[in-house]
Amino acid sequence: MIRLGILTLLLSIQFAAISKNQSPPLIMKVAVVTGAARGIGLAISKKFLEEGYRIAILDIDQKTLSQTMKQDFDTNNVLGLECDVSEPDQVDQSVNRVVEEFGRIDVLVNNAGIAEFKPMLETSYEEWSRILAVNLNGPFICTQACAPIMLKNKGGSIVNIASISGLRASTLRIAYGTSKAALMHLTKQQAAELGNKGIRVNAIALIPQWPKKFILQTYDPTIIM
Repeated sequence: MIRLGILTLLLSIQFAAISKNQSPPLIMKVAVVTGAARGIGLAISKKFLEEGYRIAILDIDQKTLSQTMKQDFDTNNVLGLECDVSEPDQVDQSVNRVVEEFGRIDVLVNNAGIAEFKPMLETSYEEWSRILAVNLNGPFICTQACAPIMLKNKGGSIVNIASISGLRASTLRIAYGTSKAALMHLTKQQAAELGNKGIRVNAIALIPQWPKKFILQTYDPTIIM
């Protein structure tokens, strides 16, 4: 189980970085969060709302998304959109809708991800392809769609949600681990090209059961990632 309290601490570092490029007064910043109908994405979205952002929640699960919008977000500052992040046309349509509704995009959190935990020799090509399509192609596609909007506002921030499975190999994660390792390098490539244009790109590698004591001892909100 991933501790969302720790995730909040990590995201607080990102908020410190995001705040470096302040918008003019009375302009609410806009965050796009993928895979946000539940779990980590939902927690991230709630944190953005607390920080005064307007939010666009993208999720492939329309039923859960509808329930989340009714139960958790009774505000016009949250837009829920059904979207498969591995489909460029759907992403483009969703991003266009966000711009129509909110007028800008300042932050993108590429959180949507799937997994199949099977031995390597039992993993089908279809399963492999689908996992990479969502976990790797998705962040590429969403960044390609959102970054040009950010550049119109002279900057922004992109956060890719990675995993410890991208840092170390383990059994039953041939597709998932590979996708997260590739996502980490994609993050570096994106940062290399977008950093000088005012868009920060970072990845957070989540670690299940990460000791809270360690985080509290090392966390420094003044550090800009």
